[in-house]
Amino acid sequence: MNNDRKKITIFLSVLLTIIVVIGTSYALWRLTYLQDDNNLVKSGCFKINYSDKNSIDLSEAYPIEDKVGQKLIPYEFTLTNICDSMASYNINLEVLNDTSVDYAKFIKVQFEDKSPQLLNVYEVVTPTLSNAVKSYSLGNGVLEFNQSLTFYLRLWIDEDASIENAYEKIFNSKITVSTSYVPNIDDSEVDESNENLLYNIVKNQAVLDNKSSAFVTSDTGINFGEAPSDTNGEGVYTIASTKDYRYPVHYFR
Repeated sequence: MNNDRKKITIFLSVLLTIIVVIGTSYALWRLTYLQDDNNLVKSGCFKINYSDKNSIDLSEAYPIEDKVGQKLIPYEFTLTNICDSMASYNINLEVLNDTSVDYAKFIKVQFEDKSPQLLNVYEVVTPTLSNAVKSYSLGNGVLEFNQSLTFYLRLWIDEDASIENAYEKIFNSKITVSTSYVPNIDDSEVDESNENLLYNIVKNQAVLDNKSSAFVTSDTGINFGEAPSDTNGEGVYTIASTKDYRYPVHYFR
């Protein structure tokens, strides 16, 4: 009996010794690694400068013909991309909340060298100003590296406006410009001879959006104030103002 107890005591002693050795071995072989270099996240340059002059102030205005309105001194503003990355831009005319009702039916707009149009012809978009009741898209495009573009806007009361529409009305608005970064396209990634490349497929199908085409009956192009249709643009189009860029901007309507 005493021999059996000794065997049990010796066995337990050996077992405890093994457990201690295993625990010690784990502690000795646990490794910790520390990073030598810093993690770095660095953004590129993205900045657009905006300058303007000749704000429009037509106090006591009255309806005039388009040929007269086109001679008015325009509101002039310039966008300058001062970085080496491309930037898209959207130019909106935002109507402020102290404007009279029915303004869009008798305000004539000439943006750039486009034909004068009533304001309600332009596409309605989401306002960016907190005190704006409605916003109209005048145009969009892309600024190339270090490129500068100047725009001109004229506003007047349409000659066909009735006395009820024009008498003692107030039209108050501001130009807003939204810009976004456009990733640079590596020329090596665009094989213009490869007709199966997605970019080339889109490019070959796109038509300019400022002229008549298969699904656009108007000679002045798509009317963005109306829904897409088989007479007002359905398919792939190129933003006309970007047609001479290295990579014009295409979109699906």
